[in-house]
Amino acid sequence: MVEETLIQSHPRRIATFVGIGAVNTAIDISAFAFLYGLAGLDVVTSNVLAFLIAVINSYVLNCLITFADRRSRRGTLKSLARFLCVAAVAMGVSTAIVYLISMLTHLLIAKLIATVASTAINYLGCYRFVFFSGSGIGPRASEPSKYGAMDVKEQDILGDGIEKHWYYVAKGNALLQFLDGYSAREILDVGAGSGFFSKRLLCAGFCERATCIDTAYSVERAEMHCGKQIVYLRSTDRVTQDLILMMDVIEHVDDDVALIRAYTDYMPRGSMVLVTVPAFQFLWSGHDVFLEHKRRYTCASLHRTIAEAGLTVIRSRYFFSILLPVVCATRLGGRLRLTSAGFTPRSDLRVHSRWTNALLTAIHELERHTLFHINRLAGLTVFCLAKRR
Repeated sequence: MVEETLIQSHPRRIATFVGIGAVNTAIDISAFAFLYGLAGLDVVTSNVLAFLIAVINSYVLNCLITFADRRSRRGTLKSLARFLCVAAVAMGVSTAIVYLISMLTHLLIAKLIATVASTAINYLGCYRFVFFSGSGIGPRASEPSKYGAMDVKEQDILGDGIEKHWYYVAKGNALLQFLDGYSAREILDVGAGSGFFSKRLLCAGFCERATCIDTAYSVERAEMHCGKQIVYLRSTDRVTQDLILMMDVIEHVDDDVALIRAYTDYMPRGSMVLVTVPAFQFLWSGHDVFLEHKRRYTCASLHRTIAEAGLTVIRSRYFFSILLPVVCATRLGGRLRLTSAGFTPRSDLRVHSRWTNALLTAIHELERHTLFHINRLAGLTVFCLAKRR
């Protein structure tokens, strides 16, 4: 899963801040070039607007990644106000430098010098003033899960907040879009955990009934959700459903093909299977160790697994691509500091404020409407829809 990395070592924190700064620099300079060169605004106005666009992106990513362990004011209105104060100081310095140095040299050179200065001010301000250490809110990822099975560990971290967490909301919306044009009478959700995705499909009118399977359930039960029945079972010996969901499941077992076939070999011909998995083995981290993953996939490797299970791939796409550059930089940078003990098991999932969840949900809604339907290149999650032959 995505994809918010806890950073505690100072060198790694600086490296991550610089990586995010590089992303922000590209955004800042691109916006400045557009506003000044194409929109025809003056130098000062162009710089202020470009800086404000970049600073919004900077707050979200640094709150989520760089300073995630300094949590006493993270994700609150007070921390945002402090961040904006630091940004205002940096913006003033940046604007003054651009205005003065542009009189002596090329405008873009002045802009680059101003960017270096404002980055230094932003980092020191964030470290000392915005994201100072605190006890944090919510469960720690290092605490043992009372469930101990698959991604139920992460649902234990979020608790009742799972239905509003940006990751689950964005993924649920992507699931509905990916299944657009299809419907099912009943779904079987394997490794369902809280049943979040089954509930989304029930409420959206995609199906009339759902059965959730997970060995972590201590009690088997049935309940109504959106006026429709959802059943929670530890196992099943028959598969009659029209659609099987395997949302981040097959990466947890040694034999992924056998797990798929254990369900699909007995489902009606022509029925559908939807699988999601974490993407790209080079992104392996303590997050995967914490969740007891065996591997990560690409579209191509997942296609091979699906084919070996006797299914025909209909389509596949990558999702969560917006955060990919930052996650790549963070996780690859973390490899440089590995000890002989290897990765420390630790979930990347965190509890966030309502404001942060709303912002990140909106960002991924933009991705869903623009990139998701054509993205066969890269992302943090692979979606694949297949059909039983």
